[in-house]
Amino acid sequence: MRQEDGTTAEVHHGLGHQRLDAPELAAPRLGVSTHVAANRVLDAIRQLTRTPAVLDAMAEGDLDQRRAAVITEETEFLTAQDAAIVVADVAPHWQELTIGPLRRLVAATAARVAPQAVAAEADRANQRRGLTRRHGEHGLDQWRADVLAEQSSRAWAAVTERARQLVRAGDADNLTQARVDALMRLILEHSDVRVVVHATRPATDTPTSPPQEQSGATHGGELTCHPTTGALLGGDVPAGLAVGRDLKGASTAITPAYRIPAAMARFVRLRDGGCRFPGCAVPARQCDLDHVRPWPTGPTDPGNLIALCRRHHRIKQRDGWSVHLHPDRTLTWTDPTTRSHTTWPVDHLHPDTPTPAATPGDPARRTRHVNVSLLDHTYLELLLTAPPPPRTRRRPRAGVLPLPEPAIPATDTHWTQLTWDPPPREPAPIPF
Repeated sequence: MRQEDGTTAEVHHGLGHQRLDAPELAAPRLGVSTHVAANRVLDAIRQLTRTPAVLDAMAEGDLDQRRAAVITEETEFLTAQDAAIVVADVAPHWQELTIGPLRRLVAATAARVAPQAVAAEADRANQRRGLTRRHGEHGLDQWRADVLAEQSSRAWAAVTERARQLVRAGDADNLTQARVDALMRLILEHSDVRVVVHATRPATDTPTSPPQEQSGATHGGELTCHPTTGALLGGDVPAGLAVGRDLKGASTAITPAYRIPAAMARFVRLRDGGCRFPGCAVPARQCDLDHVRPWPTGPTDPGNLIALCRRHHRIKQRDGWSVHLHPDRTLTWTDPTTRSHTTWPVDHLHPDTPTPAATPGDPARRTRHVNVSLLDHTYLELLLTAPPPPRTRRRPRAGVLPLPEPAIPATDTHWTQLTWDPPPREPAPIPF
């Protein structure tokens, strides 16, 4: 193990020790997510240290991985001695039982062998209760809840009764579907919460009136953006959007200090979108910002900063891991086994499209059609809230961004021209 003074010391760990980055090392070789790999590593440690008889049965072909996982999960809070007694009691039955009955048998046996340990685990489980939400596909989300059994029974009965009413009224096709609708109605009918949803739903093919006559409709136009910063630099823009500015200044300037300026931190989080470790989905707002090359050797600059969740921030600093941030902001990780992995930033502003040749005296341009209503909100935020460029002397008309000053050199500059469709305004509230 590498010490703070640069020396290396040999450290011995006991049987069952797990290094911090074990799931990250196992996941790519198993072809699974880090979460699944972490569970498999934990199961292996439990079986090796607490239920070795289960491991022996797997080696002999008498027990499959699913049943073995059930046994180790239901005995994880027991001492090694009590776990061995439970395993010996259920061993004659584990081949003939399916997962559910086997789990109940192991739990009942554990309660008989170590009742105090089971009661203590019940108290700990009560502290782990909670509700989580996961974004699903096709417009559906997934909720997962750990609820007290007494409350769960009463709540389930209430939801089921309401669901039956919906089925009888023809508002749902079946009881399972109706339970979801009933749960949502029971929650929303007793709350006063307004949620703004940014949806990517296509417009209808047959509008009832021309766009000019619809509420909030305006004519399309063109925007000129800097390809490196994404800032809006010119073109006719609605007054509500005419705040885009060149990203020169605080957000991209190198600072000699270790502390990252707020504008620079915001820029890096918008660029990366989330943790830059392979397979990690932690949002950037919950991540640390890490110097790829440690400060002060590495500067405090967007080209040396990445977003990392706290766990992968720690893993990056462990022996054997190396990280290289390329000029295009792709990131290459090399793990202690020399296996390499590459991650990419969100790429809000830089689509991989060829740039047409520039005409004499004019920077190269590429044109791309953008529907502003369908853009990710972080894209718009980056476009519309950058630091200001040098002011032009001519005062622009309301709702029009100033064009770049002619004095700006075009030798290494390419402008991106976006044709935009303004999003519709929200309808006025009904006056009753």
